[in-house]
Amino acid sequence: MPAIPTPQQSQNTVTLTSNGFSPVTLTISVGQTVTWVNESGQAATVNSDDHPVHTGYTQLNLGSFSDGGILTLKFDEPGTFGYHNHLNPSEIGTITVQ
Repeated sequence: MPAIPTPQQSQNTVTLTSNGFSPVTLTISVGQTVTWVNESGQAATVNSDDHPVHTGYTQLNLGSFSDGGILTLKFDEPGTFGYHNHLNPSEIGTITVQ
């Protein structure tokens, strides 16, 4: 059973559906955590850009999560970080940390 997100996580939640990541862009503050929830109906990944090497922000190489799964990452530095689903690289997103 997936963990229930805290109120802060709920505000910083990215949901993966069959249509891709939503929201596609998210702006947060340094020290906040982003939660990805997989509601796509299939296994997926969260990996940093660029595909397929994933070297843009290696902390974002969170790996795979099954349908119904949750991944989280606390962002400790400012910047703009792109990511994608390695299993379907057209599914992309960006986290901006201020």
